[in-house]
Amino acid sequence: SSGINAESITSIANRVMGIYLNMERKATCDPSCAAEISDAFYTCCTKHGMETLVSKEMKKAYKKLFNNVWIFFSEAAPPDLSKAFQRYFKIYDIESFCGDQTDVYRAKNEQCEALEA
Repeated sequence: SSGINAESITSIANRVMGIYLNMERKATCDPSCAAEISDAFYTCCTKHGMETLVSKEMKKAYKKLFNNVWIFFSEAAPPDLSKAFQRYFKIYDIESFCGDQTDVYRAKNEQCEALEA
């Protein structure tokens, strides 16, 4: 049969997520702009919100939501998008996401942690 099946949806989602992460890394982690981006968009409240969004409870909720919405689109079992979701969630740990490209997010995280202490 022709058409899109769960396996191809999984493959497409993984490829699209890879492309998105590369774009996001270029935009967010570029050393020439990271400090400005951090100052404008990455606050201690943003950091806390990002941590909440990727908590174990929230990840379970996203999966449940996806599976419940999927039944509106297909009677087939939902595709396994766990790899795509795991890749997406990497963005929410921006210090690790940017790696050694910049240390501005590490510095901001240290400031936030000092304020929380």
